[in-house]
Amino acid sequence: MKTIILFSSLFILSSCWVNEGPAEFPVETVMGYKALYAEEKEIQITFESDRPMVNPGKIYLYGNYLLINELFNGVHIFNNTNPSQPIKVGFISILGCVDIGMEGNRLVANYQNDLVTIDITDINNPVEIDRLTDVFTYSFDQLPPQGGYFECLDPNRKHLLAGWEYTQLQNPECYR
Repeated sequence: MKTIILFSSLFILSSCWVNEGPAEFPVETVMGYKALYAEEKEIQITFESDRPMVNPGKIYLYGNYLLINELFNGVHIFNNTNPSQPIKVGFISILGCVDIGMEGNRLVANYQNDLVTIDITDINNPVEIDRLTDVFTYSFDQLPPQGGYFECLDPNRKHLLAGWEYTQLQNPECYR
């Protein structure tokens, strides 16, 4: 009787596995996500004029400023003195940034696999003051949305991943 229960349990559990992708990949052009890589010279933390908000993440209030994470790209800064009409101030470019936090006048963010601390006392002149390298391991949070094909990441360039573009792909080999 125990043997029957054991085999029945194993059968039920094995039927719960979900195949996250097709058994075969297409050999044609399909729509999917292409990895966008930055050049080594582009990976500096910089302050720039504002960019359009495309993929917002967390929001923090810092004094009279709103800080809004732009996933994979950095942080939008708005003057929020008048909350009904925030004014764009600029953008802190932080490659691969998917999470931010605040501690006093310090913005803490991931910079790909690194953890960086940026002094934003002068909001127009952010200064990186600390960096811990390889704090984070690459995670599936950085992959494109589920349910589609995507270009597999180049393991030698994944630290330069700047985002994803939905476009036509030739013979993609990854699916999520």
